[in-house]
Amino acid sequence: MPSKTKKQSILVPVDFSPHSEAALLCAAELAEVLELPLMILHVVHDLGQAPGYYAIKGRKIHLARMEDVAANMLDEFMRKLRQKFPRGQSLKDAQTMLVIGLPVNRILETAVAALETTGGDPAVRQLQAIVEENRQARPILAMGALNRIGDMRFAADEWSQAKEAYRLV
Repeated sequence: MPSKTKKQSILVPVDFSPHSEAALLCAAELAEVLELPLMILHVVHDLGQAPGYYAIKGRKIHLARMEDVAANMLDEFMRKLRQKFPRGQSLKDAQTMLVIGLPVNRILETAVAALETTGGDPAVRQLQAIVEENRQARPILAMGALNRIGDMRFAADEWSQAKEAYRLV
C-alpha cells in the first residue's frame, strides 16, 4: 500500500519554450507560497526517423543520443532560469526528471504516480484552499487550481465531481 505521508510536489512539464518558462515561473511562485518542492519534467519524444537519436546541426550533421541532448538542454534551461531569478529558492531546490515517450502519456503517468504516492484527497483539499484564498485577489490561480481538481477527479473516474470543478472554472 502506498504511503500517504510523502510530501507532494508541483509537477511542471517543460519543453524549453517561452511558454513552459512562464509556466515554470508561475509554478515556482506557487511552490514558494505553499512550501512545496518543484519537480521539473521533460519528456523526450522518440521520433521515427532515427529512433533514440537527435540530429545535431553544425558544420556537419551528426546524431547524438536523445537522452544526452535532452539532459543537456534541461540542465541549460534550468541554469538560465536560476541565473535569471537568483532569489527563487524553489527553482534552486527543484528536482528534474527526464523520461522518454509520448509527452501526453508520460506527463499523465508521472502525475498519477505522484498522486498515488502522496494521496489524492489531501491534494484536492489543498487545491480547494488555494481556490478559496485566491478567488478574489488571484482569480487565474484559483481557476488553475479548480482545473487541476477537475483533472484529478476525472482521472479517478469521479465524473460528477470533475464536472462540478470544471463548471466553476
